[in-house]
Amino acid sequence: MTTGAGPAAAAENGYNAKGNVLEVRRWDSSKGALTDPLATANSVVEDFTYSSRGNVVLAKDGRQIPTQYVYDSNDIFLTQTTLAYQTPQAEHFHTPSIPQPDC
Repeated sequence: MTTGAGPAAAAENGYNAKGNVLEVRRWDSSKGALTDPLATANSVVEDFTYSSRGNVVLAKDGRQIPTQYVYDSNDIFLTQTTLAYQTPQAEHFHTPSIPQPDC
């Protein structure tokens, strides 16, 4: 909640040529005044990396803590998620296989 004039929130997205979100910046008023465009100094930044098929393979939250997403050999089905990837606190989660129909 804000008192007085001015925005209560601001955000900006950066995209790649395929239209995938590469970066999200959210203004953090505790870090500084609102600017246009937002800067690293006054915002919280989230980053995203994609596979050639457009699946998110790495996402960094506002604290820049990475989450890794691994897909099957066809880069279609999510098979593993690693929270806090490449940190001592990393946690791995495997996605159950999807049964394939008999052909």
